[in-house]
Amino acid sequence: MKLRRRETVGLQLVTALGAAALLFPFLWMISASLQTLQEVEAFPPIWIPEVPQWTNYVEAVVNYTIGRALLNSAVVTTVSVVGQLIVCSLGAYAFSRLRFPGRDAIFLLFLATMMIPHYVTIIPLYTMVWSAGLIDTYTALIFPGLFSPFGTFLLRQFFNQIPISLDEATLIDGGNHWHIYLYVIMPLSRAGLGALGIFSFLGIWNTLFWPVLVINSKELFTLPLALAMAQGQFVTLIHVQMAGSVIACVPVIVVFLMLQKQFISSIALSGMKQ
Repeated sequence: MKLRRRETVGLQLVTALGAAALLFPFLWMISASLQTLQEVEAFPPIWIPEVPQWTNYVEAVVNYTIGRALLNSAVVTTVSVVGQLIVCSLGAYAFSRLRFPGRDAIFLLFLATMMIPHYVTIIPLYTMVWSAGLIDTYTALIFPGLFSPFGTFLLRQFFNQIPISLDEATLIDGGNHWHIYLYVIMPLSRAGLGALGIFSFLGIWNTLFWPVLVINSKELFTLPLALAMAQGQFVTLIHVQMAGSVIACVPVIVVFLMLQKQFISSIALSGMKQ
């Protein structure tokens, strides 16, 4: 019993140290966002500002278009995540429930695309967007986020855990595949949908490389792009940049707190028999 207690205490200590290491940059970012420029550049570092500078957030939102960029990121991320959940769930339903020739082979080929580095597809994707005349539009930002081989694979694994008998009962009651998809599969796959929602939200919200390629107008800047441009143009205003970074982190934290139960459930169920 003493040995187990020591192991438990040791594990908790290591976990606490790891959490502290992860929180250190985040806490410094919050502290720097409330300091003056002189306090941020001071050495040794100042952790508690003498007078919190809340005006840094106002300056970030008003003068550096963080407010407009925040709205753009919210629109692009929301539409992309909802679209991805719809597209991936439909594809996952087809691979999980429908029977057609070559289904397993097509699914393996579909999974093989996950091994292709993302940057390899940038040039053909940019060519498609440019040919369609969508450069510097919301559509150019939203379109790539609607499709995800990983999302389809993840939801298929959840759909496979749902008993086929529920589908047969729906068909006996006069339903069809749309009824099975909407009233049986989707309500029972909330954990998978929540997990995919978190993954896709984080990926789309934080993406920078693609907006740099397809967006030229300042009015369409997403939050990561606006922060990157502010860093290049106003490199000395670290405290204002940190305020913008805190603003960018808040939606991510809120979404995770809202969907953490589904995220934890998805981890618990991911190792179950498929």
